[in-house]
Amino acid sequence: MKLFRYEGYRIEISEEAYCLKVFRDIWDRDKSKDKLKALQELGWVYFMGDPRSDYFDEFVDEEVRSREIVAGEGMPDGWKPDAKVKAALSFYMGFKTSSALLLEEIKVAMDKLRKYIREIDLNATDENGKPLFSVDSYVKVLDKLPVMVRNLDEAERAVRSEIAASEKVKGKQEKSMFEDE
Repeated sequence: MKLFRYEGYRIEISEEAYCLKVFRDIWDRDKSKDKLKALQELGWVYFMGDPRSDYFDEFVDEEVRSREIVAGEGMPDGWKPDAKVKAALSFYMGFKTSSALLLEEIKVAMDKLRKYIREIDLNATDENGKPLFSVDSYVKVLDKLPVMVRNLDEAERAVRSEIAASEKVKGKQEKSMFEDE
């Protein structure tokens, strides 16, 4: 995941990323001098797919995340990823570790649970007039939420540490290509 880094309010693109066809295609097709469109599209790839991205943390739903990135990064209204950008995202997502993928699934499950809790109607009854949801079971779920939130926070920190550790080695030297193989 060291192909892109967000630092100082801008996307830092590694030299390796320019060597990879999926990213080079986006860069090369932008014929402008400032390469703004390419930078925005590569930024969208980073913000959509990297667990270190603030958008990744805040917006679990991918459609919502994409809309927020487009708006937040000043991309043209109505911009949608084309085949080249989608291919770059798919390629970039392939670099995620198993723990990062698992964290993503946990976040999706937590988001579904959050929506479920919000939608529970304690006044709802079945055809016999019996409550569909018991207050006791609702309270038990609410009691477990702080523990779940702490566990999610710990998992996020662990994934960030794992990513940081994979980018550096002793003496803060960068790993060379194929060093892990």
